Amino acid sequence: MVRLRAAGRALVGVVAAALLAGSVASAAPATASTTTDGLELSLDGTTWSTTIPEALFDELPVLVPGDTVTRELMVRNTTGTDALLRIDAVEVRIDNPDFARSLHIGAAVAQETGRAQSRAAMVPLDGDGRCTSVLPGDRIEASGVATVIVMLAFDEHAPPPAQNSSAGLSLLLSASRDIGQDITAQACPLSGIQLPVLALPDDTEAAAAGSGPTRTAAAEPDEPTGAAALALALTGTAGAPMLAAAAAVTILGVAVAVIGRRRERRE
Repeated sequence: MVRLRAAGRALVGVVAAALLAGSVASAAPATASTTTDGLELSLDGTTWSTTIPEALFDELPVLVPGDTVTRELMVRNTTGTDALLRIDAVEVRIDNPDFARSLHIGAAVAQETGRAQSRAAMVPLDGDGRCTSVLPGDRIEASGVATVIVMLAFDEHAPPPAQNSSAGLSLLLSASRDIGQDITAQACPLSGIQLPVLALPDDTEAAAAGSGPTRTAAAEPDEPTGAAALALALTGTAGAPMLAAAAAVTILGVAVAVIGRRRERRE
């Protein structure tokens, strides 16, 4: 089971006798590098900026192996010339190679009907983490807008060792005005807009300190108690067994209290 919590933090694990919960972290906003390549972003088609207020996958439901989630992002070419939009996964931080091979990302530019122009290639995040091509190049006309569909998928054949891991990554959106140029053979761009997709907790701390995010070790999530444990049980995919376990603990506590009172009366 993969749980991507509100911070965009990815936690992977199987709920057995214990209930697992990750800490909530705020996502750092999208940041521009040296230049933004004349690109602007929007989540609603109305407000445009070179930043967005949170990670693209900031709030996700529980994912199980085989699930795919999508988000739409509008990208505007503010210049008077056509451009090729390129998207790369950068600053990928995954502490577990099995998890890296099981987590895939893809992107495609949609037509006006909302259908993708071409099938997105789902790319595993098991590279060196510095720059992995997600969308080699898609044309955006001068002053035009492209709706980009970003997909995140958890492999249905993910092995047990892929559990209990953390992940953080960003997308670098860049544009080339040389339409005839083969941008796929080029090195990772030095300009564009860096967009957080999944944020680790220390991403926010690093942003506050004025430095970039760092790779972290596997998370050791706190075990919830009381109402928090019950709320987690209600939101998990294994909801019935987890809720039953929580209810059993509650019933056991009541039974112990009743037995204790009876002994006091006898004494």
